[in-house]
Amino acid sequence: MSNVLRLQWTIVPQKPPQPWLNCNRCGGLRLFESSGKVRVNAQGRRLDAWLVYNCIACKNSWNRPIFERRSVREVEAPLMYALLRNDPDYVRRLAFDVEDLRRRSERIAEFPGVDVRKEALNRPMSSVDMLELRLAGR
Repeated sequence: MSNVLRLQWTIVPQKPPQPWLNCNRCGGLRLFESSGKVRVNAQGRRLDAWLVYNCIACKNSWNRPIFERRSVREVEAPLMYALLRNDPDYVRRLAFDVEDLRRRSERIAEFPGVDVRKEALNRPMSSVDMLELRLAGR
């Protein structure tokens, strides 16, 4: 019977991607970064929700739609709770949604910096015969 050491390395990007957008205050294409904040607006029984981005030069804002004109009944309670409290995990997931960001901006700046979290999944009792390395992304 082989003794396998199982490790998991989780790769976590340090900075979310940033869209290049036309800034109406600066008057040209500028990088925008996620503020980490969500804006929710109610119009009657309809809700709008956006992830707020800021121009890195002048702090002008751009609201990236999460959803628009959705009935209050269609928004599940856990989602509403996450939006209203600017849940950091939910906001991070939105900010790293590159596919959605690419639909809204032709050019995206992505950054190579990552953190690697290393974790031993088991502790073999005797000498190790084999190493199993699992890579995960966050």
